[in-house]
Amino acid sequence: MKTTTYFDKIIIFLFLLSWVSCDYLDKDPFDVVLPDQVWEDPKLINGILVNLYDKMELEDFQYWDKEDWQLINLTTLSDEGQGSFQKDPVFDNAYATYTYEDELFGKFKDSYKSIRNCNDFLAQLETSFLSDAEKKELNAKVRFIRAWHYFTLVKRYGGVPLITASQVYEGPDRLEELQIPRSTEDEIYSFIIDECRQIAESLPLQRDASGKYRVNKGTALALCSRAALYAGSIATYGTVKLNGIVGITPDRAPYFYQVAYESSEAVINLGIFNCIIKNRRIKHKTIVRSL
Repeated sequence: MKTTTYFDKIIIFLFLLSWVSCDYLDKDPFDVVLPDQVWEDPKLINGILVNLYDKMELEDFQYWDKEDWQLINLTTLSDEGQGSFQKDPVFDNAYATYTYEDELFGKFKDSYKSIRNCNDFLAQLETSFLSDAEKKELNAKVRFIRAWHYFTLVKRYGGVPLITASQVYEGPDRLEELQIPRSTEDEIYSFIIDECRQIAESLPLQRDASGKYRVNKGTALALCSRAALYAGSIATYGTVKLNGIVGITPDRAPYFYQVAYESSEAVINLGIFNCIIKNRRIKHKTIVRSL
């Protein structure tokens, strides 16, 4: 009688493995959503969009008597600045000055990670099976979120690297392709303004109760006006440094103020915010034109 050796057992095992691999092992995982599956399912796409919204830095500028992580003087976020009256409940000295390491804000502020996610979303959106109308509105929403992140950056650091396409690491020999130099402060503000003007036409005027926290046409126009007003003020009262990486030349002030005025007027003319601002219409026009 022939005795089965360990070698024979190995051969049998490999044969069985090759036989069942095509039928049993070659299956989609149950605990992982594959990228191709995401962009075929509107609900999964919406889930990604919700996460992009969640990463937006919304500032209320009330840093007293709140949770510990909200007791942050935003000046401290800058490499060049320091909070001079930072009150932190962890310490017993209300008049002490504190500075914080970047790691403390890692989970609260990571604008370029969010910008990368927006760029990846926009690239993948083109491959989805959504209708052209759905793609157009989603594109506008995500471009608004990206513009918002650039607004939070430019008003603290001036000109920053402007990245509007999905980047892929392809090895150390091509690392320089990912090292984008800083744009001028003027270029960043102009980018925000141009984006908001374009996407405003693709966003709905109003939303129902289920979507009331999503960006609409008035939101995009409001950000356009706010960014333009910041840029105009910088051009009027600021100083140009580092060949324009910081600061905006004074001759650009009239343009930015005009954009701020026109965008604000467009919000008023939408006719859905009149209950809030109708009594300020004449005063608003007078102030902006005087600038």
